[in-house]
Amino acid sequence: MPEPLPVNLPPAEAVEWFRAKGYQISWGWQDVYAEQHGRAFTVAKAMRMGVLEDIRGAVDHAIAEGATLREFARDLTPRLQAAGWWGGTRMVDPRTGEEKDVQLGSPRRLETIFDTNLRTAYAAGEVERQERTKARRPYLRYVAILDGGTRPEHRAWHGTVLPADDPWWSTHYPPNGWGCRCAVQQLSDADLERYGYQVSSTAPPSDTYEWRNPRSGEVRQVPGGIDPGFDHNPGATPWRGITPRELPPALAGSPPGPGIARPLPAARPTSAERLLPTGLREEEYATRFLEEFGAAPGRPVVWKDPLGEPVIISDDLFRTADGVLKVTKRERERALLLLADTIKSPDEIWAAWEVSRETGKVLLRRRYLGRWVVAGRKEPALVVWEYSPAGWRGTTAFNTTESVLAHQRRGTLLHRREE
Repeated sequence: MPEPLPVNLPPAEAVEWFRAKGYQISWGWQDVYAEQHGRAFTVAKAMRMGVLEDIRGAVDHAIAEGATLREFARDLTPRLQAAGWWGGTRMVDPRTGEEKDVQLGSPRRLETIFDTNLRTAYAAGEVERQERTKARRPYLRYVAILDGGTRPEHRAWHGTVLPADDPWWSTHYPPNGWGCRCAVQQLSDADLERYGYQVSSTAPPSDTYEWRNPRSGEVRQVPGGIDPGFDHNPGATPWRGITPRELPPALAGSPPGPGIARPLPAARPTSAERLLPTGLREEEYATRFLEEFGAAPGRPVVWKDPLGEPVIISDDLFRTADGVLKVTKRERERALLLLADTIKSPDEIWAAWEVSRETGKVLLRRRYLGRWVVAGRKEPALVVWEYSPAGWRGTTAFNTTESVLAHQRRGTLLHRREE
């Protein structure tokens, strides 16, 4: 397997660029397109955060420590196999609801993940360095590997010298496709004289072709010789100091997600006993909730949701920062069993990047939705349980509008209950 061939690239900027990314769960690589990769790390079909975190950690180590592809695959393969993310399987496309044969982990996929992420990170780091030094070294030269595997267009671009600010670099900065080995050389006026290079009077001519994203339906004009998704400068995406207003919709979690046109599964009937009485002690409410998962105060369990994602169920869920047990809050204690039912058997699970109001950090929240018709009540109850590294939030409402439902169903649909 060929190793990436970074040329004269200090790793510091590449590491910083990669570590500034968030996460994005995606079914296909087209779900996170072009510039969005500058803000979100994603691997197609890695629909569980544990798997995505394992892959990202291995890529981070490879960039920061200079690990080879062989080392990357050797260390990551057994972890993915143990997690069940390996080989072929059948999965349901959350956008269409169609079950398909898909490929999870494999030696070839690891090679693609390794090569693409390292080359892109090194390129972004290189652009960061070029921005700092372009006053002294204002030119860039396109450098292709000239052998039998070189694309004809990339061979034609080899040796092109243009100012660093030329618009051509916004779409033609390598890598320019899967497995692209091209690089960029930064030059000063003295370098031009020393090597006899000439600055091109115009950028190389480039026709475009129409490409329709099969996931979103969006149509883009892509320059010839460049694979879809690579038609951007990886270092041009703002990545320092991510703030809420700069986040694109895919990360901010504001737009409806795929499948939003489909209504939630029909509300399920449940007993009136699933609403707890008022007046119980804090410990009693917590115990009743924990018993639903086989847990008890001081005896937590790791619950696996329908996606296989672990959720720690313990009385710590109800403890304040100073350790005080606090269950009763705006009568939420009465709906704790409905909350447990929704965690165990949600109608839908969504994932969305959102900004924590408490810390300002960008977090991936999993949102579990369930609707229940409680005996004796006219309106169904909508139960929402949000879970993230920063904590959890549970809400119940017995009279919800379509706009409320749409607000909750945003981000990426990860799971839908079969009716």
